[in-house]
Parts: sequence; structure tokens; C-alpha cells
Amino acid sequence: MLTARDGASALRTLESVPAQGVDLLFTDIVLPGGMTGRALADEVARLRPGLPVLFTTGYSGDAALYRDRSPRNAPLIPKPYDIEPLARKVRELLDARRHGAAVIPFRGAGPAA
Repeated sequence: MLTARDGASALRTLESVPAQGVDLLFTDIVLPGGMTGRALADEVARLRPGLPVLFTTGYSGDAALYRDRSPRNAPLIPKPYDIEPLARKVRELLDARRHGAAVIPFRGAGPAA
């Protein structure tokens, strides 16, 4: 597992490892350092097309914004969460990616985001 303190660090980490070394991005919608999780996911979609993204947030307002501006199938797990539901969602996304199933990875928002 790779971790980063903020969006910029996450991008540097992603760029420093081979594509097969990263299976999923798990990010909060609110990040320190000026980059949102949404902006991070947009950049990751550009750098690693098809990489699944799982969002989280502890703020109901962020969840509403997420639902209004994210692809229908980009998953969100609200905080607080238990490890079992998180593990199930991660497994679902990884299995879907491996099998080309119906869960659609985050594709980015384009210029209007």
C-alpha cells in the first residue's frame, strides 16, 4: 500500500511507480494542500486511464457535491466506515477491474469540473 499526505504527493508517488504497481486510488474528497480528491482523481484518470477510484468523506455537504459532479458509478464510502464494508468495496472494484465488469472507473470530469 502506498500513502500520501496530499494530492500533489499522491501524484508524485503515482508517477514514481510502474502502472502495475497501483491497483486503486482511495481518496478523501477534502485533502490538505489545495488539491481536492476530485482534482486528484481527474489527474489520475489522465495519468492512469481505467484506474478505479474510491472516494470517502466525513462531510455530508461534500457527499452532495460529489453526487452532483461525479460519474454515476464512481463509488463513495462515507465516514465513519467499518473495515469490512471498506474491504468489500475495494474487493468489488479490484475484481471488476480484473474482469472488466460493470463498475466503471473514474474517468475524469473534463474542463468543466
